[in-house]
Amino acid sequence: MVLKFRGGRLDAATLAQQTKGFFIRRGRGFEFVRTGATFKRRLDDASVETAQIISIGPDPSGIPHVRYRAALERPFQGRVDTGPRTLNLASFTARFSERA
Repeated sequence: MVLKFRGGRLDAATLAQQTKGFFIRRGRGFEFVRTGATFKRRLDDASVETAQIISIGPDPSGIPHVRYRAALERPFQGRVDTGPRTLNLASFTARFSERA
């Protein structure tokens, strides 16, 4: 794979377009977030929200965004698909902290 540089440095938008994903910092290490990956978060009421990444890419201003398919699973109520959603990459990684 050949990575192209813009203005002498590699920016997040260019990296997303060329690799279809991003490296994010988790604790002391890095994790690669890409299309098809699934993450989850546990809510206070024992529900689990799951996010499967549909696409990752920059908006017109170059800010990376994650489009994902969301589902909510509640105890004794089952799973409900809540449809596609979009968050910027920083918000997505803060919200969904563990891989499913």
